[in-house]
Amino acid sequence: MKEDLKAKWMVHHSGCPIPNLPWVMKQTWSDLLFAHYPVKLELLQKHVPTVLPLDSYNGTGWIGIVPFFVNNQRVRLFPPIYGTNRFLQLNLRTYVTINGKRGIYFIRIDMNNLLAGVLAKTFYYMPIQAATIKMKQDEQHIDFSSKRHNVDEFEFHCRYSPITQPFYAAKESFEQWLFERYSLFSLNRRGEVVRCDILHDYWPLQHAEGEIYNNSILFNEGIQVASNEPVLHYANKMEALLWPIMRVENQ
Repeated sequence: MKEDLKAKWMVHHSGCPIPNLPWVMKQTWSDLLFAHYPVKLELLQKHVPTVLPLDSYNGTGWIGIVPFFVNNQRVRLFPPIYGTNRFLQLNLRTYVTINGKRGIYFIRIDMNNLLAGVLAKTFYYMPIQAATIKMKQDEQHIDFSSKRHNVDEFEFHCRYSPITQPFYAAKESFEQWLFERYSLFSLNRRGEVVRCDILHDYWPLQHAEGEIYNNSILFNEGIQVASNEPVLHYANKMEALLWPIMRVENQ
């Protein structure tokens, strides 16, 4: 098992050695929608600390809105803890590369689990916001809505479903650039760049269709997108391992 983990790490982390520390958290992500919007880099930079170099695809930056369900969250060597193991989440994210590591930077994260949010904010420096989030599913569609507590301006409501069979991103494709990233970057309380490495299989992607009924998050975050028509992908499920946060040297 340990050798399998090392082999998978070397594939997804471009030959960088696996950390001496073991992974500390496991999560299962389900029913994910990825709604991506193009953004001019000079406009996107206003929302990302300058110490985090923005990534681009053919000269264009991208913003992703990702609603999904988290379950089976547990700390290494412990069973899932009731009250922290299941919740809904909405990510607003973009893409950076530091020291050759392609990763994700979260502009904001809405969660409907107070305790899990406090843990993520305390130990991973994630920009967590408490929100009322609901997800309903029938045989064909998933309905997802998020509203930040006591703030009407920050809402998101969509309905989505996959429309193709699963596929894996082709080498050097747009999908590979978007999805095959295995590090999360943020700043600690001293303003230093920190990184959380993650590990999971390649994304089993599906093209998706959907309607976004309310997306006031982008407008009220001050993010001006180049197109109001997002590129939509869906993923049914993914199990991920998270490593401890570490400070990034010489970025």
